[in-house]
Amino acid sequence: MKPLKLYNWPYVIQKEILGFMDLQSIFLLSLCSKRMNSLIVSVERARFKKIQYIHCHIEDSITINAFMFDGSSDLIIQLLYPIAVKCSGTLTISGFDVHYGLPKLRNVTSSNIFVYPTIDGKTVDDFCSASPHMEFLRIGENIRSRLEENSNIYRIKTLDIEENNSEIVPGILHKFTGRQAFMWTSKVDNSDIIHFLNRWKSNAAFQNLEVLTIHLRNVSDPTDPIEIRNSVGVKELNTDNNGHEYHYKRRINSKPDVLSLKKFNAFSYLVREYDNRVASVVIEKNMFLFGVWDLTEDEFLEKFSKGK
Repeated sequence: MKPLKLYNWPYVIQKEILGFMDLQSIFLLSLCSKRMNSLIVSVERARFKKIQYIHCHIEDSITINAFMFDGSSDLIIQLLYPIAVKCSGTLTISGFDVHYGLPKLRNVTSSNIFVYPTIDGKTVDDFCSASPHMEFLRIGENIRSRLEENSNIYRIKTLDIEENNSEIVPGILHKFTGRQAFMWTSKVDNSDIIHFLNRWKSNAAFQNLEVLTIHLRNVSDPTDPIEIRNSVGVKELNTDNNGHEYHYKRRINSKPDVLSLKKFNAFSYLVREYDNRVASVVIEKNMFLFGVWDLTEDEFLEKFSKGK
């Protein structure tokens, strides 16, 4: 039986043949040659436009799926790690002197990173540098060294960071240009929060910011709310008021359509001098919450004045 020469067939027949193939077969076929890859891109352009995003999950195996705009998904490829066991004795290994790397992927839009027990800052920097337009990054393990001064992580739209040794949070409070940042850390200095609030208030930075939260794990090393308030000119609603709720939508994983509705209650607010925009502020010993409104101070006070 002679091999099918797909290149020699008319476009209509090429489209019909490829249309009967699933994405897994299409992907494997595209690896045959650059010419075949170009042919598939040209013929299957309409199919590819239906893909909302590609999701790569790396754990016990590597699974890559295509998620469509209609909510359906198709498997592109699944790779299982080969396991071979040959034992002729006993070997005892202890300790955590193991360094894990991240895969060299490019143009990734969303990532969840869980590397046990720690990951160094340079590894994170290298990973983010390969995807300069990343929209979401979640790091669920401890980072054992600081990031580079011009790290791409500061430009990611949404950050979800958990750390134990305060390596990343100070940099975010100084250099973040994204929209949302959610952080858990062991300690944050008053000066870093004051710097952040003053820079937002003067419109010197954080113009894109929507919401930023910090929760401290170590209650024995709290912040000083009074010092922070007095340093930035935080304003209070009328004491007879029950406060106000700030609502926002938060991404919780690498899938862009999975959002969680969140809120927090606040009595304090800060006004940006440039456009009189208001941000709700919660400053406690073990928690800092900051959410920006699309309201001027007059509109904000009218909305949340007593009896409204």
